[in-house]
Amino acid sequence: MNKIFILLLLIPTIVFASEKTLTNNSTNVFYNRTVGFKVTKPASWHFITAEQNYEMLQEVSLEDKEFEKLLKERSNAPLVAFTKYPIPHEDLNPSFKVGIKPIGVVDNFEPVKTLEFIMSNIKPIIGDFTTEKEPQKISISGIESAYGSFIYTMNTNNGEAFPVRSEMWLVPKGRYFFMIGSGARQDAKQETREEIMSIIDSIVIEQ
Repeated sequence: MNKIFILLLLIPTIVFASEKTLTNNSTNVFYNRTVGFKVTKPASWHFITAEQNYEMLQEVSLEDKEFEKLLKERSNAPLVAFTKYPIPHEDLNPSFKVGIKPIGVVDNFEPVKTLEFIMSNIKPIIGDFTTEKEPQKISISGIESAYGSFIYTMNTNNGEAFPVRSEMWLVPKGRYFFMIGSGARQDAKQETREEIMSIIDSIVIEQ
């Protein structure tokens, strides 16, 4: 499998730099008029900047060093991202990110099948990848979407290892689709899980 192609799916590739979007914690709502996307974070969570997102990415260590190098060199900032705790945080910091990609990057785009494809190609990159919930059809903001989750161990450059539960959502809109991801410890408190679901429930996508 072409790793550049997988890279295009796994990182945000479209940045609407000219759009005035929120980059501080003055409000809990992020809204981008250009793509018609709105999401509300929990009041205690924190928006993160593109620079903070980049710095967090540099700490990750993958078994596939070639892919790790590509990921760190070619990643762009997500449309929006936030974490539960301020950065830096000594433990795994629960996070939520939204990217947007052209549907044309995937042949015959269909949410569930595309998520199946993405997850099957993440598996060889992450040593102990285990599917938790197979990709399935759900609705987000009234749009037929896809959801799936998996667990694995995330290693860092300083030798730390964290048991991660990662969730992914794909939401199509016209010629694009939103790629949404969250990550938290596998043993995270129920409160964190409820907060992540409240974020998903808050999403409004203008048609």
